[in-house]
Parts: sequence; C-alpha cells; structure tokens
Amino acid sequence: MARELRLVQDDILRKVTIGSFATNVVQLGITLMTIAQASAPAPHPQNRSEKDKTKLSTGCGVPSDHLSGLRKFNLSELEVATQNFSVEKLIGRGGYGAVFKGVLRNGQVVAIKDMRISVVNGGDEVLHNEIKIGRKLQHRNVVKTLGYCIDDQMVSVWHEGQEVEAVKQRRLLVNGYLPNGSLNRTILQGTQGICWPFCFRILQGIAQGLHYLHEQNILHLDPKPENIIFDSDMNPVIIDFGLSVVLDNEDDIVTLEPVGTLGYMAPEYINNGVVSKKQDVFAFGVVLLQTIFRGCAKVDFQDYYYRDADSKWDGVLQQDVDKIKEIFDPTLVEESELADVARCLMVGLLCREFDPADRPTMAEVLDMLNGEKEVPAPKDKPI
Repeated sequence: MARELRLVQDDILRKVTIGSFATNVVQLGITLMTIAQASAPAPHPQNRSEKDKTKLSTGCGVPSDHLSGLRKFNLSELEVATQNFSVEKLIGRGGYGAVFKGVLRNGQVVAIKDMRISVVNGGDEVLHNEIKIGRKLQHRNVVKTLGYCIDDQMVSVWHEGQEVEAVKQRRLLVNGYLPNGSLNRTILQGTQGICWPFCFRILQGIAQGLHYLHEQNILHLDPKPENIIFDSDMNPVIIDFGLSVVLDNEDDIVTLEPVGTLGYMAPEYINNGVVSKKQDVFAFGVVLLQTIFRGCAKVDFQDYYYRDADSKWDGVLQQDVDKIKEIFDPTLVEESELADVARCLMVGLLCREFDPADRPTMAEVLDMLNGEKEVPAPKDKPI
C-alpha cells in the first residue's frame, strides 16, 4: 500500500495531463475528402471560377435536445467578440483548446473555449459532454454555460499536389467570464500569502461546488487548481467538464481509461481505472492541503509534506495547537484560528485515504469543515 501511495504523492504537484488531445497537432480540424482521382491532373486555382467561396455543411454529433435552452452563436459573432481570436484576448489553454475573453454585442463579457479538435478525433464528443453537463448547472461555485458554436465549412486546399475539398470544423463553447484567475495562478503560485478566513472561504466554496455536482450525480474527475477560477467577488468557481461523467445511479462505480492529472488521481483510478464520487473527494483533499500550505504556512509545502512526514504530521493528527502553530505564519493565521486549521488539515488527510471506502462524501466534508461533524483520525498517515 505504501508503494501505491508514494506513486500518487510523488506526483502531487505535477501538472501532467494524461490522454488529452494535442491542440497543436490538430489546429484547424481538417478532414480531407478527395474530389479528384489520383491520376487526374491537379487543376490550378486560377481555373476555378468560385475558388474563394465556401459552403456551409450542417450536422453535428450533439443531440438536439442537449442544445435546448442554450444560445447558438455564429462563428462571425465570436470572431468579432474576440477580435478574431487575438492573442491579446487569450486567457488560458487546456487539453481541449484555448480560452479567449470576448465581449458580445450587448456588452456582456464571456469566456469562449475554442475546441480546435477535429470531429473525427472526438471534437463533437467533447462539446457534447460539456453541453450535456453544463447546460443544466446553476450554482455560484460552478461555471455557467451560456451557448455554443458549431461551424463546418467546405474549403479548397492543396494536398500532395492535388486540390481537394476539406471540412474546416470549429467547435466552441461560450461560458460566463471569471475575471480573477485560477487558484493555481492567484494563490498557489502567488508571492503573497492569504489570511485564514479567505483560505477557509475558498475551501468551502470548492467543497460546495463539488457537493452540488455530486447531488446531480456528476463526477468532475479533474478538479485541480487550474480548473478552479475566481469570479469578480473572489468566489472559487469550478470549470471544465471535458472529462466529466454523469452516473446513472447515486452510488455508481464506473471503469474508465485513466485520464486526468497525476497527483489528483486516486490510487484506484490510476491502477484500475475505477472511478466514483470518491475520486473527486481524493482530489479535493489534495487541493485542500495545497491551498492551506501554499496560502498560509511559513514552511515549504514539499519539504514539509515529504521529509520526515510521519513525525511532522503528529501535531495535526493529535490536534496539538502548539505544534501546529510552528507551521503557520502568525500574520496570516491567528492563534484563535489554529484549531480550525488543524481540523481542516485532518479533513484533507481523510479525503486522501487509500481505500475509497474510508473517504468521506462531499456532504460529510462540508459538515466536518464547518465543525458540525467530528473528524475521525485517518487510517493512513502521510509518507
């Protein structure tokens, strides 16, 4: 068991995304359809009277009922909103594409996710997943999906000495704009610490968002710091449902190809591809520990976490305020708050138990964070 735990913990801070589609490889999502036989001479572009015109082809793998209630945008609208997807409007990149800040004609500021993935390589499936999940979610700690764009255009291109027709495919998702950066960039990589009340509010918000998703039988499967963005009031908001799964029943366990971010993936997911709501609980435990240490502690997280961890965690496991006081910056955590900090650290350790049956539910996590439920001692001590 110790070996599997080390496998997870050694990668806790890495941001290696497994199995994601390479956006640099398929930038335009072009599916070639040859219209001339290989033996036929390739016509020169100037011999075509309408060489610059394009034809719009319809059809998409997203069921129409999953599009109801969402606004359908034209590509031209989103090009205007982002100044033709200018690099100055780029606010983020992910495994499935780039995200741009846009301003619609009515002045509304939005975030536009450009899924530069060909449909044959899963573009429709990714868009379908984001829409199917995002369109029905209404919670302050979960991103709001506003609309989508499906654009297929027939264009003429030169390929291996022939002029061929190709489908230029674009899939875009329009979400509410979140102006204050990710948890990773704003807090974990920041140069200034955060006071305990703000830190606790962040943890509560993330936990409330995940609990809401689990109430809808949705597994996020990648709630890492990069996928937690702050709104205008610095509330944490969970984004990106590209990997998410909707369960048929509340306690369903499903088997998937392991796809996610190492360090936030539970041992049973890495080793056997088994996922349940306890995968998100595990990831939350990692995010909790990172946020508390990077935000409020005066010791290096990695140094504290890995070196002589058994003895260093005794203070937390024993809820010894005097020992815990040595870890945290007194300008950020007042002495009267140390007991709350210790309780939250215990919750983080409990979420990271090796056996998913020993991890709490997100509802129990909220009760324990708020002091409404006793926090049992974790069975697995940090290594």
